[in-house]
Order: sequence, then C-alpha cells, then structure tokens
Amino acid sequence: MSAFIVLGVLALCGLIAAIEIIRNRRIRSSASFTEPKRPAPVIYLPADIEKEKRRRNIL
Repeated sequence: MSAFIVLGVLALCGLIAAIEIIRNRRIRSSASFTEPKRPAPVIYLPADIEKEKRRRNIL
C-alpha cells in the first residue's frame, strides 16, 4: 500500500516538473523574439576610484 503512495507522489512531482519545464521553455522562446539584438550597455568605471572622488569633491 505504501509503495502506491510513494509512486503516486513521484508521479505527481514528475508531472508538476514537466509542466514547469514546458512553461519556462514557452516563456523563454517568446521573449527571445521581442528582445532586440544589440549589445548590453556597459558602465565604465574610472581606473582610480579615489582619484575620481577627489576630482568630483566626493568625500
């Protein structure tokens, strides 16, 4: 009897996992068509942070 309960729980968890995997693939595939194909913006930091702080009078 307990083997059926364990198998039932495993089957239910497998079904939930399969639904989540299918849902994530669908969301990712639809999002890939809407995103533009351009490089991500890059923030350039100064080489010497302390020198830049003094230049801008930031304590």
